[in-house]
Amino acid sequence: MSTGHIVSRTVRDSAAFLDATHGPAPVRPYHAPRFDGSFLAQCAQAPRRLRIALDLQSVTGMPCTQIVVDAARHAARLCESLGHVVEEASPEFDRLAFRAATGVVVSANVANGVDSRLAVLGRKLGPDDVESNTRANVEYGRSLSAPRYAAAMQTIHQTSRAIARFHQTYDAMLTPTLLAPPSISAGSTR
Repeated sequence: MSTGHIVSRTVRDSAAFLDATHGPAPVRPYHAPRFDGSFLAQCAQAPRRLRIALDLQSVTGMPCTQIVVDAARHAARLCESLGHVVEEASPEFDRLAFRAATGVVVSANVANGVDSRLAVLGRKLGPDDVESNTRANVEYGRSLSAPRYAAAMQTIHQTSRAIARFHQTYDAMLTPTLLAPPSISAGSTR
C-alpha cells in the first residue's frame, strides 16, 4: 500500500499539513485545484450535510469479507446519525479492466524506481535486495511494452472520468478499505 501525502492520526493534522503544502509543485504533472482558504480553519466549522455513496463493491471487483462490509455499513450509520444522507451506490466502470491497468502502471513504476536506484548503485538486482512481491512487480514491469502502458493509462483516465461523473451526484464515497482485515501474526503484541 502507498500514501500520496501523509499518514496522520487526525483530520486536523492532515489539514495543517495541507495548509503547509497545498498547491502545484513544479515537478508534479497533476495537482488539486487552487484553494485560497485554510484547511485547518475549515475543521472548526460544522460540516454541511453531505450526500454519501456507500459502495460495497471493491475497486478491483474482488469480493469483500463480511466483516469489512459490516464495518462499512457501521460507518454509514454513523454518518447518517451525524445528519448526512447515505445511499448504496456505485460508479459504473469496468473494474477488471481498471485492476489490470493499475497493475500495469504500478509494475512499470516499480520497475522504473528499482532500475533507477540500481543505476545509481552501479549494479544489478541481487537475490535479497527486495521482497518477492516487489521482485514480481519489477519483472512484470520490465516485460511491458509502451503501447501496453499507454492503453493502461487510457483505461485509468476513462475510469477517472466515470468517477468524476459519479461525484456530480455524491459528495463522498464510503467504501471498505481492504477486502479483509489484515492478519495479525502470532508473535504480534497487538
